[in-house]
Amino acid sequence: TQYNGGGIWEEQPANTSTAPVKAPLSNDSLAQAACLIYQGTTNADYLVKAQQIYSWVRTNLFNPATGLMAASVSTNGVLDTSPALYNQGTFLDLANSLHHLTGLAQYDADALAAVEYTRNHLTVNGVFSVNALWMNTWAAEFARGLGHWVKDHDLWSVYYPWMQANANAAWAARRSDLNLTWNDWVAGTPTTNTLLTSWCVSAVAMLQATPERQPGLIVCTNLLSGAVIGTAGSFGNSGNTAAMVFDGNLTTYFDAPVAAGAWVGLDFGAGISNQIGQISYWPRAGYASRMLGGNFQGANNPAFNNPVTLYPIPTTPPESGVVSSLNITNTGWFRYVRYVSPANGWGNVAEIRFYAPNPPPPPLQITSYWDGMTLQLSWPAGCWLLEANDLSGVWLTNSTAVSPLKVDLKQPSKYYRLQMP
Repeated sequence: TQYNGGGIWEEQPANTSTAPVKAPLSNDSLAQAACLIYQGTTNADYLVKAQQIYSWVRTNLFNPATGLMAASVSTNGVLDTSPALYNQGTFLDLANSLHHLTGLAQYDADALAAVEYTRNHLTVNGVFSVNALWMNTWAAEFARGLGHWVKDHDLWSVYYPWMQANANAAWAARRSDLNLTWNDWVAGTPTTNTLLTSWCVSAVAMLQATPERQPGLIVCTNLLSGAVIGTAGSFGNSGNTAAMVFDGNLTTYFDAPVAAGAWVGLDFGAGISNQIGQISYWPRAGYASRMLGGNFQGANNPAFNNPVTLYPIPTTPPESGVVSSLNITNTGWFRYVRYVSPANGWGNVAEIRFYAPNPPPPPLQITSYWDGMTLQLSWPAGCWLLEANDLSGVWLTNSTAVSPLKVDLKQPSKYYRLQMP
């Protein structure tokens, strides 16, 4: 505690010209060891020690507002704010461990901040590359921390596409003769025999942390179609209209004439409603950040008055042709669905696909049963029963009707149909 009020020294004797500093790697590793000893012995003193070290790191090296972990602090209090992928990773893994052991929300919030800073600032189009100084050693620490955190919090639907993009990039950049990949996943692994272990371990960790398939994803095959609707026109009359979102081409995209409030979607047609079981989407190449904060919605009126939120996009989706897919748990039926771009999003999205659940849900219809004396009408739950005296007449909602409904045959004849709320 003589310097910096605490913290663990990191000293590398091979470089005697460099004064020792207090860094995330030395602190996080020791605190993680304390967590493991606590789990193995149930001696609460070790959990206290881990929390004390974490608190020092958070106060002296971490910026909770941005998620940036500084490189070190020197004895005179000067902070080196250079980011490094491994520092982000060790802190993420420690925060996740302490959240698992204590349940305190602060640890989880810090982990999320560290992940999002790394994703948005320490990648090239979402993929880790050694061409920037913040990855001059290895990505293994971050890959392990990310894998543990995503698994423990069941965040596969949010982060799996990003993890998959990095795993695919690491595998594609390998030396095929050795099946080894160095730590630049944007460029191919060199054929010169100068590889270091600390470089090559990164790809191994990323592949181990990323399952072959997205856990929990139910792949739907019932692709829905309809008339394309949305904000009219395109930026600068470029021709990049809403229709580009459903043309099956990832190189085309919607570029709206307005920065905020632009949207694009489908109208399934008069009398047609669908449940949405899955949504898949691809961002415009180079502009994935413009989808962060976007929203998928469903409605039963063309103005989308009081729309139902199907899925808000919580993080920047990956690029390089990687699809982001998610299952929709809302069981409502909708005639209209859309994607609403966030502020300064300019409607940018390359492709969107809406799917009905597997197997297809039963059609939205009224069924009747006649036993020779009584007529009984039945319909799916969650619908309103409308009545009219003739097909062209005024349709009135029977707010008290409950399925199954017995029809009084002594009354004048009526017509019935259904409507979603």
